[in-house]
Amino acid sequence: MTNIMTAMAQALADSIPMLVISSVNKVADTGSGEGHLHELHDQQGMVSKVALMSKTIWQPESLPKVIAEAFALFNGARPGPVHIQLPIDVITADASHVAKPSDYLNNFAKNSTDAHGLTLPQVMSRCPILRN
Repeated sequence: MTNIMTAMAQALADSIPMLVISSVNKVADTGSGEGHLHELHDQQGMVSKVALMSKTIWQPESLPKVIAEAFALFNGARPGPVHIQLPIDVITADASHVAKPSDYLNNFAKNSTDAHGLTLPQVMSRCPILRN
C-alpha cells in the first residue's frame, strides 16, 4: 500500500476517480500483529487518509454493495480514490451466489451526470483500476 499512496493523494487533490484493490492476510490473521508477510499495523487506517473511502470486505456478499458505493463516489461532485481490501481467504471463497456489482450499480443514477457532465458509464471508463 505504501507504493500507491502518493498516487492516491494526488488523485484526491485533483478529484480523479481511482479504485485501488488490495489484499490482506486471512480474516483470522488480520490485525494479529504476528508479523505475517506484508502485514501493516493498520493498512486501512493509513489508506483512509488519502481515500474518500477505505473498506475491508470480510465476506464475498459485501463486495457488490461496496463497489456500488465506490462508483457512487466517483459519480459525485468531487470524485477521488477509493480503497477496497480483501483478505486472501475472501478472495478465494466461493462467490457464485453473490449478485454482480452491475446489479447494484443499476440502482445508482446511470443516466444522471456528475459535476463535469459525465454519466456513470463515462466515469467508469475513465477510472484507472490499480491492484497492489
